[in-house]
Amino acid sequence: MSILSSVPTSFRLSSSSPASVATLMQSSRLAADVLQGSGLTQSATSVQTVANVSDLLTNVSLAADLARVTASSSRPPESGQGDGDPACITFSEFAARVRAAPTPTRSLPVTQIESFEKSSNTGPLQIGHQYVVATVLHPKGPTYARFDMFLLSDAPGVVLEGPCLLRVKMSDDKHALTKGRRLLSMVSLGQGPTVTVTTGPSLDALAALVDIIEQRVGRGFGMLGRNCAWMNELLMFGMARKFSSHWLRGEYTPEETMRRWMCGEIGVLEATTDCTHADPVGRWFARTSGTAVRGIQAFFTQRDQDRFLMQDDEMAVVMDAWTGYLPACVD
Repeated sequence: MSILSSVPTSFRLSSSSPASVATLMQSSRLAADVLQGSGLTQSATSVQTVANVSDLLTNVSLAADLARVTASSSRPPESGQGDGDPACITFSEFAARVRAAPTPTRSLPVTQIESFEKSSNTGPLQIGHQYVVATVLHPKGPTYARFDMFLLSDAPGVVLEGPCLLRVKMSDDKHALTKGRRLLSMVSLGQGPTVTVTTGPSLDALAALVDIIEQRVGRGFGMLGRNCAWMNELLMFGMARKFSSHWLRGEYTPEETMRRWMCGEIGVLEATTDCTHADPVGRWFARTSGTAVRGIQAFFTQRDQDRFLMQDDEMAVVMDAWTGYLPACVD
């Protein structure tokens, strides 16, 4: 019996194709380490090993969902498992696999966090799909993980809300995860003889934050609520604030905005809108509408279990809950 049979359904590998799981492991040093807990190894026999447990993967197939949805800025692309495109797992799978990994893997340093956007329009108010890429310092070289939040819907046209897909792609090829996208923000320790990676976040810390974000999704994807921009707020800016003393010794962009955010001089809405909108009109509109919409949501959901909070209040809740992870360590 496969070891996967004892893992909760929500934590099992999401790909319906044995080959795509093997591709994930072959394309990423990090994926190969994290998925060791599944009994899968990066060897010539890995494809056959996965094929032997493919019947266990049919109930958690996300590949079929990805193939059916219509491509848009808030929906996963139809070619999510296409040629040359890294395979993927879910947020919950990623968090569970990291927690189950050996201590040296869990303690791998995260040396850079970046947010990107695929713009869907031009003009003062640019609105597009946002995602986050983390650089992990693996003993064999840097490797990368991309975090996306998508709306899952077959309905044509504009869909304002529905179930969501929280997806992680891992690859040793950063270009494969970021090609053709606009960099919004970045924090990095940089390079040099005085660089100390062990004062920053570990892979375990990243997984713990990802797990908190998934738990806070609640009612699902909402174009005016919990969406890719919301995920970017918590993941990108949460990592920057939690380990601010670490990142402030390195490189960050936009320099003034990220410095002020990490030093606690501005709120998360101001920080995210400054990074996203270069035009002052776009910034003003995004801040004004973001404050108004979230305020209305917070008022009408204050008695709900998954109630909305104002942006800075939610960030504070996440920071308080984000504990119990292993520190970064280099063997």
